[in-house]
Amino acid sequence: ALVIWLMPKFPASKKYGKSFDWIGFLILGGMFSSLILGIVKFSNYGNLSSANVLIPLFIGIDLLVAYVIYAQKFSKHALVSLSLFKSINFSGATVILLMSGITVNGAMFLLPLYLQNVRGLSVVWSGTYLIFQGVSLLVSRTQIGKLTDRIGTRWVVLVSVVIAVLSTLPFAFFDANTSKYLIWLMLFFRGIGQGGLT
Repeated sequence: ALVIWLMPKFPASKKYGKSFDWIGFLILGGMFSSLILGIVKFSNYGNLSSANVLIPLFIGIDLLVAYVIYAQKFSKHALVSLSLFKSINFSGATVILLMSGITVNGAMFLLPLYLQNVRGLSVVWSGTYLIFQGVSLLVSRTQIGKLTDRIGTRWVVLVSVVIAVLSTLPFAFFDANTSKYLIWLMLFFRGIGQGGLT
């Protein structure tokens, strides 16, 4: 409602006559849904040879292949044009984004499991603990842009990687008796590192 009310209108400068690619959207949506379902089933069953795991994974892979064929055949109106990957910058940025996403979000997948299964916290309290990381991420993001403008991205990212690693490593040694204040502090620093990485 706020976007409709307050967002300025930016009319397209050119009319390309290109419509939304519903077929590509459905293929990619099915692919991601199937792969995620397969991964979730794998985490439940712990067995890659189970049909409950393999069927969604194979459907996801088949849909990925189907999209590649579809996008090559109808490249003019494909949702994600494969020609983008001919650009070294685009391909490199995609790989780096994937790797940083795995790094950052992998820990975010494990932290609630630690908080709930090892420390015995409820879902609500686990979320409350993670607020410390969210707040520091928010605070650091406002300063990261200024730092990047002043000294460039290289040092911001390198220092952020060091902060993220040093604040994530202690979780390997945390147990049910670890001080909650130490956990909050490490989560706070993880948020700073994550902000710089992102």
